[in-house]
Order: sequence, then structure tokens, then C-alpha cells
Amino acid sequence: MFKFKRKIGPKGQVVLPKDIRENLGLRTGTEVVFYLEKEQVIIEPVKDPIEYLEEFCTLPEGTKKIKLTPKEIKESYEEGYEKKFKKLRRGT
Repeated sequence: MFKFKRKIGPKGQVVLPKDIRENLGLRTGTEVVFYLEKEQVIIEPVKDPIEYLEEFCTLPEGTKKIKLTPKEIKESYEEGYEKKFKKLRRGT
């Protein structure tokens, strides 16, 4: 596990240490996603859209398969996001 200490700049920016950028394959212009989990911020590179869709659409073995339209998938995702966001705002 890497652990580095950095100060937040006047614009709220933090420079990721070179070792972390190299380990994650982050280069100038790479898009990242931020997740807030309890009191931690998790940063990960944005996945290739095809890779993301394949992972998103792959069900664990033994899972009952159902057919959903793209609209239903989007609504389900947004509903889950809203539940998680509300949970984070309550602090639970």
C-alpha cells in the first residue's frame, strides 16, 4: 500500500504522486472517477466504454437473467445511485 501526504492547494487541487500515477497508468488528459466511501475518497481511471459495458452487462454465475431495455437499465442505475447518495448524505 502506498501512503503519501499532500497539501490541498488554494484552488482545492492535489497533485497525485508520480509513483501512484505510474502505478495506475495515469497520464496527462486521463479521465478519472472519484468515489466517496464513508470518509475516504477513491480515485480510479475511467474504463474504456467497451470494457465498462462488458463488465456492467456480465452477470455473476447462477444469476437469473432478465431482459431489460436500455432505458430500464439507465433508470435502475440512476435509482441505485440516488439511494447510495442519500445514504452518504445521512452519514450511514
